[in-house]
Amino acid sequence: MENIIITHSEEKNGLFLSYIENSPFYPDGKGGQLGDRGMIDNTSVLACYENYVQTERFVEPGEHKYSISSQRKEDIAQQHTAQHIISAAFENVHNIQTVGFRMDEKYSTIDLDVPVITQELTDEMEELSNKIVSDAVQVQEIITDIEGSKNFSLRKPLSEKIKGSVRLIRIGDFDICACAGYHVFDTSKIGLIKIIDKEKIKGNLTRIYYVAGKRAFRDYRDKNLILKSLSSILTTSHDTIEKRVSDMIKELKDEKTLVKRISEEYAALYAAAMTEKPLKCGKYSVLLYSKNDVVSGFLGKYIDGGKYTLVIGENEDYSISTSLFDCKEFFSALQKKYGLRGGGNSSKVNFKGTITVEDILKEISII
Repeated sequence: MENIIITHSEEKNGLFLSYIENSPFYPDGKGGQLGDRGMIDNTSVLACYENYVQTERFVEPGEHKYSISSQRKEDIAQQHTAQHIISAAFENVHNIQTVGFRMDEKYSTIDLDVPVITQELTDEMEELSNKIVSDAVQVQEIITDIEGSKNFSLRKPLSEKIKGSVRLIRIGDFDICACAGYHVFDTSKIGLIKIIDKEKIKGNLTRIYYVAGKRAFRDYRDKNLILKSLSSILTTSHDTIEKRVSDMIKELKDEKTLVKRISEEYAALYAAAMTEKPLKCGKYSVLLYSKNDVVSGFLGKYIDGGKYTLVIGENEDYSISTSLFDCKEFFSALQKKYGLRGGGNSSKVNFKGTITVEDILKEISII
């Protein structure tokens, strides 16, 4: 472990922050990259910023030993170099430029300046990226300045406002661009690049999601375990899971349609039976159905709101429909008294809250 000097420390909003002279910890979010993690003496570093870190416990100012996780640096280097390769692949072959990049703990994203990317194009770029990986192309660090950078065909030109030294990352003849983050020494150290998803985002851009290195192998392992589990549950092989699930969805839709038809027929019969013995609540005849199910959705169709008040619900989730009184006004009174949530119109209201069926019937009886 090497030494650092903590100039001062503080506790802020329950977080322990230590300010470091010439901090060796790479900050979170710089250049879209994840930051370092490690130890200061025996205290874990939880987050890194430009000149300070967040630690697990309070660290006194002074000189301390520190270490930075080499495994995390390796992971970051794999993800970051993979981004260079993927971005270069899209630009070199199809002139599709990268306009954004973000690395997360589980996956990384690249925003491309194109509204639509086909699966065929995605597969093509993934294959090209992995060819660069398998070719073990040397990754070089070149330190120059703004004038010196003009001697290279950078993927993204530098602003003339940049002063001082410039760090370029060169991947053979495939890509070169300015970057301050971590990278592998040759592309074979990445192991594997896998594009796992894509979506259209605002501004007519496409965001692709990818994993690289050990993350890609873990992704394959986890998804293979899911496939094995689904195969067992569905009693089918890996290559027929898609058809099996498709058939099950169709069967479910057919059964759902049948249930709705039967439920409506039952609702008509049940509505007729309820009207034979309505509950008397003051001057109103109330029909009570104490469930929220498929049947309840059809009952109102077969109840004459000019004769009856229909109360549906259970577990503090209710609806009232009738044309004998203004349901909206009635609900407003209930809302003030019981603190309910909901709304509706003059003929029907839906609401939730701490109120019982007995309370509702009592309030109807005194209208």
